[in-house]
Amino acid sequence: TTTPPPAAADPSVEIPTYRGPRICSSDPTFLGYEDTSSIFDDAYALAAEVLGERAPLASQYIFNLCPKTTFDLGSDLDVMDVQAGPPLSPIIPNTYFVCGNKGDYQDECVIKGGHYQVVFEDEIGVDGVVFAGLTFTDAGAMSVAAFGLPHSDAIFSGCVWEKNFNVDFLVNIHWSEDMVFGLEIETGNGRQRRLMGKKYSSRMDQLMETQRKLSAEFPRGKGGAPSFDNISERTMKWNAKERIPSIHSRRLDAQQSMYAAFVDCYFSHNDIHYMGILNDGGVIELLNTVFEFNKAVAIIANINNATFLTHNGTRFHNNQDVIGPVFVDRTSHLALNQDTMGESNTGIYELNEQGTGCQGIFFENPNQDCLAELPCSGSCCYFGDESCDEHEEDDKAPNANSEATGPNITASTSQSGSFHIRDAPLLNVTMALFLLAVFGTGLH
Repeated sequence: TTTPPPAAADPSVEIPTYRGPRICSSDPTFLGYEDTSSIFDDAYALAAEVLGERAPLASQYIFNLCPKTTFDLGSDLDVMDVQAGPPLSPIIPNTYFVCGNKGDYQDECVIKGGHYQVVFEDEIGVDGVVFAGLTFTDAGAMSVAAFGLPHSDAIFSGCVWEKNFNVDFLVNIHWSEDMVFGLEIETGNGRQRRLMGKKYSSRMDQLMETQRKLSAEFPRGKGGAPSFDNISERTMKWNAKERIPSIHSRRLDAQQSMYAAFVDCYFSHNDIHYMGILNDGGVIELLNTVFEFNKAVAIIANINNATFLTHNGTRFHNNQDVIGPVFVDRTSHLALNQDTMGESNTGIYELNEQGTGCQGIFFENPNQDCLAELPCSGSCCYFGDESCDEHEEDDKAPNANSEATGPNITASTSQSGSFHIRDAPLLNVTMALFLLAVFGTGLH
């Protein structure tokens, strides 16, 4: 593919000078970053150099966060308050956000507060992104807004989500061509991006405008890719994606969403309004990841032709939920269910909700829409039951009379919510095993 000529810089937006890591206050022998503003400025400067063809795309851009450091983005924020610092935002491929020098959660790099702690922007596609050993706590609206272009991918290795209270989602994976950074602010007074600061908002707008100029043929929402794809090669070969036809149609404007893997991660003591992880048309893969003592309508919900994989010792226990620890709607796909366990997952006590009683994966029955109307019925597949892999509701629904499969059950709740209900093509993805060796933290 021929790379277009670089676009002229917009003089109205200042391009920061790359400064690099500095001596950490917590450890004078270590060079790293003590605030998210410095990380964002350096990432922006590097992206501008690559987009302007003044530097080649590197195989890795590593941002080492200072150990024993809390990155406070602001607590107790009202809906219109600007958070104290920008989120971690991967705006260039092959970006690594690493706690200390090894990506070890015990080095205590804590991302605290803020409306959003990690943001994948909806007009930027980045692959080869890694978060290693970070702890996320006290998020406002959501911890991870995974709204990147559909070909984006990320791995969270050895990361911790704990003590996030009254958060809407811990992770929200979603994309559509009509997005303006996800959802509009409730008051309608501009984009949610502005809640992360004027500098962040203006620079992100400029970066995306630069990408449009560099790739004039980029057709938003029609399978195109931003200019980074014209100058880079995919580094994550295991993340090959293949489109196959959709068999349902909740909406006609169907798009897929991005891929995220959670390797050796830990989710504990989170009180969530809706879903712990909402996989809306994307791909979620879990390897040796633990969910315990969380409360949500579903700990993980897969909707609108999402794909879900779980293996390598993943565990769900002592969670409170309504429609199962893992929910799979009638359009979505269970690609792998191996070496995964679940026990003591119950209903939500204070709402007097008994839940489904499903200790595994709850499949919505055909002609049901559990996110729009409750009660609804479905079937339970036990964690680790490989007979449920490659689930398709028309001819492979779990059999209530099968010894290996759980019973038909009914979900009901006194609460209901509105989610991004839309279709997306199914995705096939191979396993992301290599990070277990690269960032083996021994978290569990």
